[in-house]
Amino acid sequence: MDTTASIEQAAAFAESALKLMAAQGIPATPANFTVWYAYHAGQSDELTRALDSMLDDKAEFTRERNQEIHEKYFSFEGEGHEIRETTGRLQTAVNNVLGLLGEAGREQSDYGEKLAGFSGELSENADNEQVAALVRGILSETQQIVEKSQAMESRLGQSTQQIDELRRHLEEVQREAMTDALTGIANRKYFDATLRAAAKDATDTGEELCLLMIDIDHFKKFNDTYGHLIGDEVLRVVARLLRDNVKGRDTPARYGGEEFSVILPQTSLQNAANLAEQIRGTLAARKVHDKRTDTDYGTLTVSIGAGRFRPGEPQESLVQRADQALYQAKNQGRNRVVTEDALDKVVDLAG
Repeated sequence: MDTTASIEQAAAFAESALKLMAAQGIPATPANFTVWYAYHAGQSDELTRALDSMLDDKAEFTRERNQEIHEKYFSFEGEGHEIRETTGRLQTAVNNVLGLLGEAGREQSDYGEKLAGFSGELSENADNEQVAALVRGILSETQQIVEKSQAMESRLGQSTQQIDELRRHLEEVQREAMTDALTGIANRKYFDATLRAAAKDATDTGEELCLLMIDIDHFKKFNDTYGHLIGDEVLRVVARLLRDNVKGRDTPARYGGEEFSVILPQTSLQNAANLAEQIRGTLAARKVHDKRTDTDYGTLTVSIGAGRFRPGEPQESLVQRADQALYQAKNQGRNRVVTEDALDKVVDLAG
């Protein structure tokens, strides 16, 4: 929610959100209200553009679409809280270990000083009783330091185990926060962060960077015909195909809905187009078949646009050109690959 708005502004945003939700047949759940309040409050330009586009297209705000919108723009809040909480616990555990090590160091230092004191008390003229007393003292101090060391070792072991468990949990939460729950590949947030880093590297090194934008052809019709469960499986199939066809440094991601992307560092536009064609051809050659019900759903195709990064430009410009190439592919009949170079030629001919 917008914490900077006045009471009057917040009330106006809330009223506008509820009115629009009612007009669009959107249930006033907390998640849906969060989306449309943020829309009216202007909290995210990206969210505003996306919802404006849907409203202009008279899109139907189904339960699945509403859930997808919320997950895309707001799902990171819960993971972010858990990450902060786990990080705090991890820092506390590390501080405990540092404290234990400091305590151990002080005890070792005290033990050394006591041994030095015993040594000072020894003399050539010391009788047997004095020597025996000093030995008993040394044994007593040694036994105490051994016991303390054993207890310290146990406490250090417990703290170390706690740190390791917290570290693994933090890595798992961070991974889940950046992973699309349905397909198991990178989500939009990870895509944005990775593309930003890749663009900086490409600008700094002068190496090429390309981007594929991929859209499943006629997915809405497929979803409406066979149901969302089959539609979800189709999304998983495409995600697995992308993961199986890219190299280690490449990043496949679910961009949103039925749209995917692949970030391709150190890749020329021609090689990006070759990979896109490989992905397109592999998918088009397969049939979607449900082994459980022995149902054949036919073939599945994708349209792909490929863009090349221009050093120093905003990453949004690269996404926009790859998107334009994608829509050109769909306009030319779908099930094809179009690069931004081919798009430039179309624009030139039109001019």
